[in-house]
Amino acid sequence: MQKKALGRGLEALLPEKFLDTPGSALIEEIELDRIIPNRYQPRQSASGGFDEEGLKELAASIKAKGVVEPVLVRKLGGDQYELIAGERRWRAAGLAGQTRIPAIVKEANGSDPLEIALIENLLRKDLNPMEEGRAYQRLIQEFHLTQDEIARGVGKDRSSVANCLRLLNLPEPIQADLLADRITLGHAKTILSLQRVSDQIRVGRQIVENQLSVRETENLVRRLGKTSKDRRPVSPQTAEMAQVQEQLCYRLGTKVRLVGRPNRGQVVVEFYTAEDLDRIVDIILH
Repeated sequence: MQKKALGRGLEALLPEKFLDTPGSALIEEIELDRIIPNRYQPRQSASGGFDEEGLKELAASIKAKGVVEPVLVRKLGGDQYELIAGERRWRAAGLAGQTRIPAIVKEANGSDPLEIALIENLLRKDLNPMEEGRAYQRLIQEFHLTQDEIARGVGKDRSSVANCLRLLNLPEPIQADLLADRITLGHAKTILSLQRVSDQIRVGRQIVENQLSVRETENLVRRLGKTSKDRRPVSPQTAEMAQVQEQLCYRLGTKVRLVGRPNRGQVVVEFYTAEDLDRIVDIILH
């Protein structure tokens, strides 16, 4: 099996702690069919998040120059390896007719591959905003990272991370539209300014059906906002209840309302599909 010294490209991409290994790290030439995709792949769009034209362009480059930057894998049982980072290069190498690919073999525990894959994907410019928000959420929930730590890790300011996390408060139908690129991040931010979930879904449907621009959406939301103020009941909610409500919305990824007073009331959790209900129940019970 051919081996060569570790290049700098991957070191610049991934956090240092994931590449720290005893002695000198080496690159192995591994057969493509011995590598399987990462089961924790954060990309969630129907195409797997990889543009076909982009893959063809990368395949052409690989055919001409070879794979410049190695992929990162971990050893499984037998002679199999699991991708941790570099699935796009692995797929393009196959399209280019390559049978082997340079790879760094990393000793990783059960959680490391997910964290590495999430961070690698978050560093890429073509990640969908909804995928980005959900990846941030997983880093917070499963690795207990703060928004500041995530921001430093991916080279963004904290407000950018916070804005992506706010997308998780959108109703599931709106999240699905954003994930499928039927609406833009600008549309989503505008929809978030609406208080009523029914209004949010209504506006989202109109954006898709009528191909509304962000400016047109802002005008529509402004009109709905004025109407909503006239019909919105006065809430006796305290600042503490409002904070709890916001935390529940973030944790459950849906609209949550606390109705009543601090010593008595109801927690209203909204869902929009059977799958959405299953997801919420799973979060509550676990």
